[in-house]
Amino acid sequence: MPASQEIEVKFAVEPGDLSAVLKALPPEPGKGEEYTVHFFDRQPLLLFGKGLIVRMRQRSEKTGDATFKVRGDDAASTFKQFGDVTKDRKLEGDQNVGAKVKESFSITSEPPLAKIADVLAGAVRLSAAFEPDAARLLDAAGELGMYGPIAARKWKVKLAGFDGKVTVEWWKTGAVELIELSDKVAAGDAGGFANALGEHMQLLGLSQLLGSKTEFALENSDYRPLVVGPKV
Repeated sequence: MPASQEIEVKFAVEPGDLSAVLKALPPEPGKGEEYTVHFFDRQPLLLFGKGLIVRMRQRSEKTGDATFKVRGDDAASTFKQFGDVTKDRKLEGDQNVGAKVKESFSITSEPPLAKIADVLAGAVRLSAAFEPDAARLLDAAGELGMYGPIAARKWKVKLAGFDGKVTVEWWKTGAVELIELSDKVAAGDAGGFANALGEHMQLLGLSQLLGSKTEFALENSDYRPLVVGPKV
């Protein structure tokens, strides 16, 4: 299995530092990406705990996307099973600042928004919005519940005193708001970038969220059983 060529290095800000990070960031540009996110799992995050992430995103006036992701020790075997990397199948790495890199293999499709709406309404099965291989895995997983909706926004910024631009991602679920700063870098540069980003956040007086942004958000999101529609 080839090693990940690109690593997404992340620093999720402790929610108590939300006001501080907003003050530290440059003014948000007029152009950004807004979307709504739903995750699918069993309580209490049984799939997530095994490194499986099932997610759908809805974008205004655009197609959405549906992603089945395997993160961690099973990413290698899943990659081997499902073949070469393409634009819809990616082998990457995830790294929270201060933690080790985790391999991540994902299969993504781009269903129309109407198809995602049908899934959320229970008119069709969850697997109907996913690429065929991912759909078979989902059907085998059985009934899942839905976490969300999570309102999200993403934009690029240039931090004063820090080389290059970083991506800012803002999530809101219920009363909880989260901000994560990240960038995708070549695998050989990930360690140095992670150290530099962590040091810069420390200079700004920002604390890092323990664990992942996704896990924290889901633990604070609404959950409901997903109606299982017919296979299509």
